Amino acid sequence: DKTEALLMRAGFRVIYPPNYIKTTHSVRYRQFGNLIEGMVLSSINKVVQTDITYLWVKDKFYYLVFIIDVYSRFIIGYHASRGLEAEANMQALKMIIQVRGKENMKGLIHHSDRGSQYNCKKYLAVLKEHGIKVSMCNEAWENAYTERINRTIKHEYLRHKEIDSLQSLRKELGRTIKLYNHDRPN
Repeated sequence: DKTEALLMRAGFRVIYPPNYIKTTHSVRYRQFGNLIEGMVLSSINKVVQTDITYLWVKDKFYYLVFIIDVYSRFIIGYHASRGLEAEANMQALKMIIQVRGKENMKGLIHHSDRGSQYNCKKYLAVLKEHGIKVSMCNEAWENAYTERINRTIKHEYLRHKEIDSLQSLRKELGRTIKLYNHDRPN
C-alpha cells in the first residue's frame, strides 16, 4: 500500500477519459432487492453480474453487454449491438444458458443495475423459466465486477483495435473475450 501511494503521488497512474454517456435508464417501478450483499462464493454458477457499456467507433456508438461469473471472473455471455434495446441482453443471457447448461441455471443469482433492459418482461420471463433469481443493486459500486470489466475490455483491449463496423466489433469482441478469459494474468 505504501508503494502504491508513493507511485500515485509521483504521477504513476492510468488516466481514463471521462465518461459522459449514460447507459442505465433506471426503472423504479419493479425494483428487486440486492441478494448478493455480504455473500461469500465457493464455486461457479452461483452469481453472475451483468452491465451495458458503450464503445465509440467511427462516429457511432455501439453497445456492449457482458455477463460474468463472479466466482471465476470469466465473461460467459456477451453481445454487441447498435442500440440499448433488451435484445442484446437476451443474446448474452442465451449464451450463458448455452455455455453453462440449462440444468445449472436453477438457483443462480442474476445481479444487475436497475436498467430497463433487465426489467423487460421478456428478459424476466427467461430468468424465471430457468429458475434464475433476480438481484439488483441500488448503487453502481454494488455491480463492481462488471463495471471493472466494462472499463478493462474497452480501454485495455478494444480501444487500440481497428474496428470500423458492428460486424468487425463483434468479431473482435469474440477474440477479446477469449484473450481476457484465458490469457490474462490472475
